Amino acid sequence: MPSNEVQVLPEAGRPDTTKPLGLAGGLNLEEIKSIGTVFFQSGMFKDAKSAAQAITKVMAGQELGVPPMQAMRGIHVVDGNPQLSAGLVAALVKRSGRYDYRVLEANDTLVSLQWYQDGEPVGESMFTLAEAEHANLAKKTNWQTYTEDMLFARALTRGARRYCPDVFGGAVYAPGEAAPDAEDLPQPFIQQTPQGGYVPPRVAQLHDEPVEESRSASSALEGAAHTSDAPASEPPSGTSLFPPSDEELEALEADQHRDPTDEDVR
Repeated sequence: MPSNEVQVLPEAGRPDTTKPLGLAGGLNLEEIKSIGTVFFQSGMFKDAKSAAQAITKVMAGQELGVPPMQAMRGIHVVDGNPQLSAGLVAALVKRSGRYDYRVLEANDTLVSLQWYQDGEPVGESMFTLAEAEHANLAKKTNWQTYTEDMLFARALTRGARRYCPDVFGGAVYAPGEAAPDAEDLPQPFIQQTPQGGYVPPRVAQLHDEPVEESRSASSALEGAAHTSDAPASEPPSGTSLFPPSDEELEALEADQHRDPTDEDVR
């Protein structure tokens, strides 16, 4: 029996909005959220400090065609940046079918790799202990304990950046290799005078209206004047922006001692 429901089909050249949001790799956003939350709640992945970070790792892995569990194991969050382990980088290079590498030399002093594209050599990548020492890496525990493995990881990611960046959708870094540079961080706005002194940013005004700070100060002064025991004509001491002159004080004092019947007599 035919259904009376009308099926809405996407127009040619337009995405199908009748289905859940799909991402590269097959999982939709809701599925990724569910999987990432489960991984975070399991407590098995210490670098995932929140469900959002676990979800980010799964999503980053899916864009590279990596299953969720492998993404959680092979993608690490370092200083807020998802970075690939050397093992995952090597697996993706080998899996690509177009790129490959061979180890030319590997020891505690240097690691050198030969890179191939479509079976043809295209270049070499190397990382040495001298470079690690220059970058203040050699004193770290992992570098002292697993020197050759750490040199291999740096040589591998260096070659991946140079010879097969399309496998990773851009630059690829091993954990701890990439960190935001100072010039990439947002800088506070500082307005300099010609003499180099600091000037606070101006407050936008319309039709020469006083700035909000001035209005707030005036309101505070008016409130203090109304709540003080002093006469309304004399602002409380220490709050007046324009203190009364000596003549005004003398006139005020004379008015306070004036006999109220004098004016009635006149």
